Amino acid sequence: MRPTLLAHHLADLRASGLTDETTWAAGLATLSASDVARVLGLDDVCAGLAIPYPNSTFVRGGRP
Repeated sequence: MRPTLLAHHLADLRASGLTDETTWAAGLATLSASDVARVLGLDDVCAGLAIPYPNSTFVRGGRP
């Protein structure tokens, strides 16, 4: 199943020269505001474009 992308996120990626196939293969997806809040641990957020970084560990604040 392909990740969900809002139309304006997909349009921005296409405008950057990425093909739909590259976008799907990279796992790019739109996250809802609640998902962004959960991932970042913040309260005042909006939906956003998620760009996965395989084999990395996310730590809020940039410190391991």
